[in-house]
Amino acid sequence: MEKKSTKINTIRGERLKILLSEKGISQKDLAEKIGYTKEHVSYIVNGRRNLTADAAELIVKLFSPVRFEWLMGYDDFKTNADFESAPLKKMISEICDKRILFSALLFSLGYDKSVLDHSKHADLTFSDIKNMGPIDIADHIVEMSQDLDKIEYQLTKNGKEIGRCSVYEYESLIDDVFDFLEFKIRKICERGSNNG
Repeated sequence: MEKKSTKINTIRGERLKILLSEKGISQKDLAEKIGYTKEHVSYIVNGRRNLTADAAELIVKLFSPVRFEWLMGYDDFKTNADFESAPLKKMISEICDKRILFSALLFSLGYDKSVLDHSKHADLTFSDIKNMGPIDIADHIVEMSQDLDKIEYQLTKNGKEIGRCSVYEYESLIDDVFDFLEFKIRKICERGSNNG
C-alpha cells in the first residue's frame, strides 16, 4: 500500500523557532526535555517535518502560557490573554463571511466541496454558528482545532471528483483568492487616481 504524502505545515516550525529564540533554548535542549532527537526538532524547525499534536502538547507545557492552537498554526493568538482580548464575535463573523463568499464563488463556477474523514465537527453549518453564544463558539473552535488534521476536502465539478486537499490547503486557497482580490482593487484605485 502506498503511503499517503502529508503536507508540511511550516508555520508550526516557524513558531517553534520563535519560541526557542525568545526563551533562549537550543534545539538540542528542547529535544532532551520532550524526549525527541535533536535531528527531529531540527527537521520541524526547518520545515522538513510536521510538528505533531503530541509533541506540541509537550512543548506548550514547557513554554506556558503559549497556546497549543497558536503553536499548531490554527490561529494567531499566542497566549490565552491574547485570545481573550481579541474581538471574538468580529473574528468569527469575518472568517464565516469569507468562507461563505468563497463557497458561493466555487458554486457559481460549478465547483463544490464535501468533507471526507468526518470529524465530529464536520456537519456544523453557518446557521449552527449563528445560533451559538460567544462562549459556545469559543469552546467549539478549540475543539475543532484539535480535529483539523483529520479533515480532508473532496473537490468536485459537475458531480465528478477533481481532487482532494487538506484543511490547510483549502484555507490557504481562500486567503490567496481574497489577497488577489484586494491586490486587484488597489491596482484599479491606483489607476483611477493616476487618471484623475
